[in-house]
Amino acid sequence: MKFLITISVLVIIYNSVLANSIYGLSGAEIEGIRNCYGVACPEGTVVCSKLSKSTEDMQFVDTIIKCEDNKDNALNINNQRTVNPFPGTQYSSFSYQGNYRIRLNARPLEMSERRIRKPIYDSNKDPTYYSKNNEVEEF
Repeated sequence: MKFLITISVLVIIYNSVLANSIYGLSGAEIEGIRNCYGVACPEGTVVCSKLSKSTEDMQFVDTIIKCEDNKDNALNINNQRTVNPFPGTQYSSFSYQGNYRIRLNARPLEMSERRIRKPIYDSNKDPTYYSKNNEVEEF
């Protein structure tokens, strides 16, 4: 339940703030995460993920920590191997966090700069969208 709430909050934040900086504003400054699970992240990091899995022999735990920007590009990847505290036990864990702050010193984009989203399909322009003249087919 906590995972679903976290994902919902991230989607709401993305749609309300970050999407505006991508589709409607230019010059927005993003201040994000500087420390990702103990790993220093470069400027522009807004997402951190951590994947930990035990090795096949279950003697070690391999951990991959990624710092990502707002376009899901990996800015920093850190690999770590530690001794499994419970040898012989299979271990798997995934953690994800997102955080950013946008300074609103941006200007609106000109119409030529905006990305325009077109509908995938317009049923009003295609007469074959409905079945033959809107007749009900009897079985």
